[in-house]
Amino acid sequence: MKTLKFTFMLLAVMIFTSCTTTKISYEEYMTRQAEPVMINPYITPTIADLDISETKETVNETFKNDLTLKSKFDNKSVEAWKEATLAKMMREFNSDVIVAPTYNVTTSKDMKNITVEISGYPAKYVNFRSLSVADSAAMRAHAIEIAKGGFTDYERITEVRTHTNKKTSETIEKMSRLGNFFSIEAGANLGLIGGDNLVLDVQGVYGVQINNYLGIGGGTGFLTTAIDGFEKERAISLPLFVNVRGYFFESGVTPYYSVDFGFLLPIKKAKSEKVMGSYGIAEYINQNLSASFKGLAFSPELGLAFGKFHVGVEWKFYKSHSSVTYSYNNLPDYYTSSDVNEYLDDYDLSDKKYKDGDNAFFLKLGLTF
Repeated sequence: MKTLKFTFMLLAVMIFTSCTTTKISYEEYMTRQAEPVMINPYITPTIADLDISETKETVNETFKNDLTLKSKFDNKSVEAWKEATLAKMMREFNSDVIVAPTYNVTTSKDMKNITVEISGYPAKYVNFRSLSVADSAAMRAHAIEIAKGGFTDYERITEVRTHTNKKTSETIEKMSRLGNFFSIEAGANLGLIGGDNLVLDVQGVYGVQINNYLGIGGGTGFLTTAIDGFEKERAISLPLFVNVRGYFFESGVTPYYSVDFGFLLPIKKAKSEKVMGSYGIAEYINQNLSASFKGLAFSPELGLAFGKFHVGVEWKFYKSHSSVTYSYNNLPDYYTSSDVNEYLDDYDLSDKKYKDGDNAFFLKLGLTF
């Protein structure tokens, strides 16, 4: 029944995560945009000189990232952000046009914001005049064809911009996981191996994702353990470990791996005490048991990430330490400590310590920020 309930909860989590909206990262780097166009009907053109600043200026504007996987490549949003940033630059430098603008569009590490950066030379129109013969000759010398409504290099520039957009649309579904991360994880042993010994494991991990395939961090938490023969007594340990993780793909849904290597610090031992017998000196002798988990621990994990959520199966290897001691209390006058020792010798009972390696499979659920 416990396994059935947990499976139902896991399915509910997977259904919920599959319906969530995942933010996406957008990157675009443009070289130059130039679109001189003449509009019919033909009139005698008025031309002007450009007073261009010799200093290249840069302006940044940040917008809330509302791009999603469902919207794919939302060209309208990106173009609107670029136009708003360009307008801001023209206002700041009191210019009529920005000569040779270059655009850099980047997404913040937390993917909440998108920043548009524009660099270019502010310029103002001066010396307005009607087109002269000398002006026409100069334009022809520079391969500017007014009758075609543009200049000969215009089609090449349009092709470059289209290629940039196409490349961006092909990579827009990639999910950036680079940078610092914090992960909260919980796991439980469902009796696959080791019975009901390990009950609950909760931990937090903080680190940095160097690239898609390698992230390094560290973490801690607590491990509660029910031990056979100790009734309701539980041992509690504090794990301290180094974590290495990575993702096989850059998509929102991807297999992943995670490995913890560290040690367990015992916080609370599980203890049990029982009387050796119901008659004679045995009813005055107590057997004292204690158990804890400490020492090196190793935990590899494989699973599937759904955006920020992940579900995996983890194998834990850890060390258990237990001991048994014997004591007596309220011993009547007709018994002595020698009688106690003789009883223990007769049944080959003595104080002992044990150390053993244990392992168990865990089903893990996690959320990464």
